[in-house]
Amino acid sequence: MLAILLLVVAGWMAAPALRLDVGVVAIVGLLAAVATGNVDRQAIRELDWDYLIFYGVALSLVRLGAALGLDRLIGETVGRRLVDSGASTLVLVLAIAVVTVLVRLLLGPDQVVLLLSLALIPSAASLGMDPWVIVITILAATGAWLLPSQMPSFLAAHSASEGRLYSHAQARLAAAGYVAVLAGGLLACVPYWHLLGLL
Repeated sequence: MLAILLLVVAGWMAAPALRLDVGVVAIVGLLAAVATGNVDRQAIRELDWDYLIFYGVALSLVRLGAALGLDRLIGETVGRRLVDSGASTLVLVLAIAVVTVLVRLLLGPDQVVLLLSLALIPSAASLGMDPWVIVITILAATGAWLLPSQMPSFLAAHSASEGRLYSHAQARLAAAGYVAVLAGGLLACVPYWHLLGLL
């Protein structure tokens, strides 16, 4: 299995030069794992197929949207409205973080990153931002949580310690502290990003 994994990683690195789709390399790797007996029917049945299909569709939407010109249309529409608002880049960065935290209340972290990246990256140029700033802001804010159910690691640690490690009130205070540190960090980064020419 280690040899198959190494060959798949090598295939992914060589795929652009060979003009192969990385999905083809992954499928060949899966077939090789099945053929060698490293993956059996039970393991395939236990895969989270709903998540894999969702993720595949979400990733393919980027290419489809670009082919149809939807990325430019969304970028121009969203960008024009944000530019017309007259908000400074500091306000825009903080607004992206707030929207991310709020959307995170409804969706998981992977879905939030995909959804907001698809919606906001096309408008980066019209906002006078490098797409990297948008993505790093979304990724930083995705780690914030306001409800215990949003953070499985919190629930696991609380359950494993039988509630003796910390209380829910202490955890809520730590979550609010994280949001405050996130806001402070973004405020500190905006002038630096200006110096780097990213804003």
